Amino acid sequence: MKTAHLTPVLGVALAVMVSGAKAAAPPEAVDLQAWDTTPLQSGWSAEALLGHDVHGPAGDEIGEVEDILVGPDNKVQAIIVETEAFLDIGDVHARVDWNQVTEGPEDGSVSVPLTKETLEDFRMDYDDVWAGPRVWRVREFIGDPVALQERDGYGVVDDVVFGRDGSITAVMVNADYGYGYDAGPYAYPFYGHGAGWNPGLGYYQLPYERRTLTNYQPYDGNLTGPFDR
Repeated sequence: MKTAHLTPVLGVALAVMVSGAKAAAPPEAVDLQAWDTTPLQSGWSAEALLGHDVHGPAGDEIGEVEDILVGPDNKVQAIIVETEAFLDIGDVHARVDWNQVTEGPEDGSVSVPLTKETLEDFRMDYDDVWAGPRVWRVREFIGDPVALQERDGYGVVDDVVFGRDGSITAVMVNADYGYGYDAGPYAYPFYGHGAGWNPGLGYYQLPYERRTLTNYQPYDGNLTGPFDR
């Protein structure tokens, strides 16, 4: 699990970024003391999938998971596979719909119906993922600074947790100094589209005040990949 914290300069930059953003109605906050995080353990972690090996139909290793695509409904739509197995032109990216992704032959790996003959059916421009309330890449979100209701810098997005139905169920945050830095990631409900956040906003705002997080404990569950047992 990554660790990160906001430097004073980054904290100031975040404050400017948030103050300059168009105000949005805050979402109704989930009571963290009553929120049961136990179900998160039956889901899966984006970080437990990103970078893992991808195998083709014959079982051969063809690349790795470069990114995960999420739709405006906050559900996983596809993965982006980075591969150089089929062409002599360097890395190529391919979009594979989530319903075509299956468990791979090795721990943590996945299998996809990608071959030299079908590559053009899946090939995509990695940067061409834009539109309306749009499909977005998980790597766009992981690493974004996190702000509180008072617009104070709080930490950094460390991971995204999906349920078995593919819906985002939580965001894992590494807190900054003063909030439990190095104590472990903190789990928070995901407030996505319709709650003041949009892909590319550059930060993620939690609907909580500093005083409400004083006794909030780090998440101590185990997060695995989508096909891990």
